[in-house]
Amino acid sequence: MRTRLTLLTMLTWSTLQAQDRSFDLYRAHVAAAEAYLDLDQVSEAKEHLADAPEKHRSWEWRYLNTRADVSERTISAHGQAIWAVAAQSKGDLFATASSDSTIRLWSFPDGSPVATLRGHTGQVMALDFSPDGTRLASCATDKTIRIWDVSTRQVVQTIKEGIVQRVFGVRFSPDGSRILANSWEFNRQLGRVQGFTLLYDVGSGSLVRRYDITEHPESTSDFLPDGRSFVTGGWGFSLRRYSADSVHLSWGVDLTSKEDYTAIQWVDVSPDGARVAVAAKDDRIRLLDVTNGATTCVSEQGLGHRDDVNAISFSPDGAMLASAAGDGLVVLWNGSTGKRVRTLRGHGSGLNGVAWSANGKRLVSGGADGTIKIWSVDDRLEIKFDVCESGPWNAPVSPDGTFLVAACSDQGIGIWDLSNGTKLGLLPERSANAAVISRNGTHILTGGHDKMVRYWDRSSQTEARVFEGHRSSVFGVDLHAGGKIAASVSSDRTVRLWDLTGATDPAILDSMQAGMYSIAFSPDGGLLAAGSTTGEVGFWRMSDKKRIATWLFGEHALSLRFSPDGKILAASGVAGSVGLWDAKAMKLVRVLKGHTNSVYALAFTPDGDRIATASYDRTVRIWDMRSGLSVLTMRGSPTEYFKASFLENGKSLLLTTTNGGVRLLKVE
Repeated sequence: MRTRLTLLTMLTWSTLQAQDRSFDLYRAHVAAAEAYLDLDQVSEAKEHLADAPEKHRSWEWRYLNTRADVSERTISAHGQAIWAVAAQSKGDLFATASSDSTIRLWSFPDGSPVATLRGHTGQVMALDFSPDGTRLASCATDKTIRIWDVSTRQVVQTIKEGIVQRVFGVRFSPDGSRILANSWEFNRQLGRVQGFTLLYDVGSGSLVRRYDITEHPESTSDFLPDGRSFVTGGWGFSLRRYSADSVHLSWGVDLTSKEDYTAIQWVDVSPDGARVAVAAKDDRIRLLDVTNGATTCVSEQGLGHRDDVNAISFSPDGAMLASAAGDGLVVLWNGSTGKRVRTLRGHGSGLNGVAWSANGKRLVSGGADGTIKIWSVDDRLEIKFDVCESGPWNAPVSPDGTFLVAACSDQGIGIWDLSNGTKLGLLPERSANAAVISRNGTHILTGGHDKMVRYWDRSSQTEARVFEGHRSSVFGVDLHAGGKIAASVSSDRTVRLWDLTGATDPAILDSMQAGMYSIAFSPDGGLLAAGSTTGEVGFWRMSDKKRIATWLFGEHALSLRFSPDGKILAASGVAGSVGLWDAKAMKLVRVLKGHTNSVYALAFTPDGDRIATASYDRTVRIWDMRSGLSVLTMRGSPTEYFKASFLENGKSLLLTTTNGGVRLLKVE
């Protein structure tokens, strides 16, 4: 018997060790994926997420996996690298060009295939739709330019005049009557390379004019909106503006520095003709004034892209700018200031092309691995809005996840639509410290510095009841599961119960030794917990209103939260610790340590498997409840976090900051 027990013990211990090793492996992969995503190295992050043991995957894994690819759709478009992407300015088609010598037509928004155009015998380098969308121009390493009829899918013009080497860029004039192309040749007389831009008449296919530029290949050009002039750039890292009706040079700028040689990959003129955007091999984007070539913006190195920027394009209204680079990222910029707006991650290879849909709501990008991705310009995975400048000090979410109540100091108690961040209403009260929403979403309970506890009808935004009794500021309120009792705590050291029906008188539970700051009912309503500024957390049994235990947490208890099953009470403190208390056995389970400043936010996932904590140290941590270990740390907030909630059955995490910001992070 003893031998059997010993063997059983050894097997059990071996199983536990294997489980621990498996979870350690999981945490290591998640940490690596998190680090790689911070460096925008998507392929490596995806590999670690794929290798993370599936049985341990929870909210943090889904969050990182969603963050690793925010595209709407991914399509295996070509068997070889994609070199160019273009979209109709009138219509719903876009085109991709590849090393496989083909051009393929697709449709927005679903990316369904339309046609394959064959005719080039070399790598297709660039594409451009005519302004009316009826024709498509392409150029290739086969030293030709081809004009295609989009409706018949046939070549209507093949241009070879003046071309002796590969053609890098091709662009229609605003009226569609002319085309610019960029190329180079070796000048034997001068013994050097000569880069040039060619201007063609589309109707005849004849060369109108050649512009010799620099001793480097010319790679890109674009017309100004009036069609009377154009800008051109190339591998000499210089940009010039010429007349389209003569060889007159309006201006020229040299963007090189003495230390570095780089190249211009692509240019795009804004729809209003005021700015030209430049994509270059120094990992940066630039905005230049079209009137004189003066640089108005240069992105900071490493802020946006970390590799050659190969494509750049203004949105149809010019408000935004999209760039695509060798780092696999698509970055959105403000079209006027050049300030980075958002980074779109998902590609696992370098990018060579990016284009906007005609309505400006979507983007398409093409990668060196032959894939294309379609993106929503609006961030479908994160909603951001501001509710005030001071607060919100509490931000409960309705049970159905549709609205938020923001208790602020400067703009009162606002009700906000979580789908779009619009204000639905404002309770006629100047401010509040605490708020909670009834389980049916019809009422809101608040408490504030006026010492009052107020019960509001949400639809009419009027007071259903007002409770007086506290002698000092009210800092915490909660509603009993039964919906008829409210509880509040105050710096007057009391815990008070209020009958929302008015049938019974208010009750004062035995006082604590210090001011009270936080309060929470258990999910079934059987317990009430309240925390003080000295770190005492009291537990009252609701059946007889008796205090049954006191937990010496040791820190000012800023927030209290019961787990969904009511078995665990979490308390967060001013020093950054989070204590977990067994609410049945009335004993401390563990203390979560990692934050370096006050933790005001506690949120359990609906299954109770994870708890999120958000802190004044400007981080959010996700913890595994079984081990008490941190499985994800979210950094980068410019200000302090204050509250957190899980929504949509745990798929989304809502965070608020002390400067009035609200972030809703969606997870797929």
